[in-house]
Amino acid sequence: MTNFNAAPIEEQVKNLLEQNLAYSKQIYLISKKLKAYMLLGRIMSTISILFVVGPLILGLVYWQDIMGYVTSAVMPVGLGQEQGALNNLLPGGKINQQDLLKAINDQGGIFNAYKNILDLNNQQ
Repeated sequence: MTNFNAAPIEEQVKNLLEQNLAYSKQIYLISKKLKAYMLLGRIMSTISILFVVGPLILGLVYWQDIMGYVTSAVMPVGLGQEQGALNNLLPGGKINQQDLLKAINDQGGIFNAYKNILDLNNQQ
């Protein structure tokens, strides 16, 4: 080590150690802030994932209940209140997805099924 200030070696080492300690304190404060920032980022990413995945899971769980409610509330209005009209479209009068798709295919496709619904509504 070169002695530029004509100070003893011990004095230079002491100054260097003090500078090193000051730099270490600054690095510690920066790393402490960075750690808090990274923790906040993890928490926010978890919350954002829950906001996306949570409704999807709930939707899958309650899909049949919701669709059953919607079809029971909407179908009688669209077809009039007559249950016979519903029986013409879906044999047995029960509405589920497989029967609905089969009934649409039996009537020649979605356009013909829609036309039949409109015809039933116009007859009433």
